[in-house]
Amino acid sequence: MHSFHRLIALDKAIELVLGDAPAPRVRSVHLKDALGRVLAENVIAEIDVPHFDRAAMDGYAVRSQDTFGASEPSPVMLRIVGSVSAGSVPDASAGPGEAVEISTGSALPGGADAVVMVEHADVVDGYVVIRRPVHPYENVQRRGADVSLGERVLSAGTPLGPREIGMLAALGISRVNIRSLKVGVASTGNEIVSPDEDLMPCRIYDVNTYTISSALSQLGAEPVVYGVVPDSYDALSEAVANAVIDCDMVILSGSTSAGRGDMLYRVVGDLGELVFHGINLKPGKPTLFGRVGGKPVVGLPGYPTSALAVFWQLVSPVIHRSLGLRSRPVSVKAALARPFRSESRRQMLPVILHRGRAYPFDRGSGAVTTLAASDGIIDIPADREYLNAGEVVDVHPLSCDDIDLIISGESCPLLEDALDRMDLRFRYLVRGSLRALSDLQDGLADLACVTAATELPADLMVVASYRRELGLISRNHDILLNPDGAAFAAWSRESGIRSIMDSMLPDVRISMEVRTHSGAALAVLQGRADLAFGIKESAEMWGLQFKYMAEDVAHIVARTDDESDVIKNIADALRKISQNADASDE
Repeated sequence: MHSFHRLIALDKAIELVLGDAPAPRVRSVHLKDALGRVLAENVIAEIDVPHFDRAAMDGYAVRSQDTFGASEPSPVMLRIVGSVSAGSVPDASAGPGEAVEISTGSALPGGADAVVMVEHADVVDGYVVIRRPVHPYENVQRRGADVSLGERVLSAGTPLGPREIGMLAALGISRVNIRSLKVGVASTGNEIVSPDEDLMPCRIYDVNTYTISSALSQLGAEPVVYGVVPDSYDALSEAVANAVIDCDMVILSGSTSAGRGDMLYRVVGDLGELVFHGINLKPGKPTLFGRVGGKPVVGLPGYPTSALAVFWQLVSPVIHRSLGLRSRPVSVKAALARPFRSESRRQMLPVILHRGRAYPFDRGSGAVTTLAASDGIIDIPADREYLNAGEVVDVHPLSCDDIDLIISGESCPLLEDALDRMDLRFRYLVRGSLRALSDLQDGLADLACVTAATELPADLMVVASYRRELGLISRNHDILLNPDGAAFAAWSRESGIRSIMDSMLPDVRISMEVRTHSGAALAVLQGRADLAFGIKESAEMWGLQFKYMAEDVAHIVARTDDESDVIKNIADALRKISQNADASDE
């Protein structure tokens, strides 16, 4: 009879199993089958969301300048010239002194640049009476306000939950590449029967197959169920040999003890290598681990409670490593970064969790990125009208994924590339330079990317800088030589690149706006613009023509009191990438 020669510590067992964490495969699945899976590649938006200016409220689409000066004693009357409903192409436009009735979500008709809410308007004899003015684009969701063309919306390694799948659907993506890890699952024992069989005397139903398979699915792996295997050497040998052919890893439960009928340790040792048998753990002492055909094989205890307990302690870290996942507690406490006024009703407030602080993040219920960018939810009771800054709150995480750092500011493909190479998980908030500095000072961001012309406050410092070539991007070389009359993809007004573009190209015809360098290139590639202004690397990435116009310097900025190793490592990585790029140009 076999005995446990030496029990190893759980930490040592985890170290040994982690050393054999299998590499995942990559396969494509339909969006309806993507829940719980792990994204295999970065997702770049190939459309704007929304892809047209649309009404955020029911009311009347107007030219905002026609409402200036409107008041209760002196209202403005505009003639109603038509209506537009959601999903239909407007067949009316708002000229001077005119208004178009519009419903929420409808495309803004030509001529209009704002919506007067129906609550603030009266209709009299075919005219709408307006008693308060609206400013340009009030009650309007601008094209690309939620997601901008070319923006990285999800990164490789992201677990796909309902919010991420919703984001993919909003982008028109029906299939997605996921990391696939096939794990064979079987229960052993002559007394075990499947739940769909009749229970005979002295038999018990198989529990472990279902608990272990469910746990694997919850983590994003793909369980391959082999059912119940009898406690015989030949049956176990055949099951293990078949499983390692089809799967990346095999998990069996039962037949792991040192008793007369327990022989999994013999099968693993004979077919391959038995690495350890026995952990100094209660429950979980008879756990074993080995390799067969170069594939990891784990033997869990037969008792369901023990099997599941050991799975979470020993196997779960392996699945996390293989799929690139990071675990997070079910709930966390965080200090609210900013005060928040509730709506006198129970409210679920999305927040970004960073460095122990919760930052309210809400772009409105119509914005997909409210959920995609948020890390958790604060459940605010109806009797709480005001939450104070610094107040400790309970946050319910929306994902098991964890973020190493947050970057805010100008689009910076080089910085994204450096972080990818360092295997850092990050969230990039694409904003203008000034707003990025504010995020950095408030603690929401760890780094900011700004243009060289941006004046830095005394509490911020440049940790890295790099040169980049700016110029025209096009599919057609002739347009680069003669851009007169061409339709441009322009940068949003808050971007520092827009200021550079306006100074060099003051009188161009703008067909759309972008917020990223990839977005500028994609706009041209898709024929939505004849020309764009952006960096040379984006043109090369998408196989487009490039005409040099200027050299720009991008600054990567951090707080002066931030001496963390990760910031130093990022700065070093950026300098190396920049130096390599300079050397390749020589």
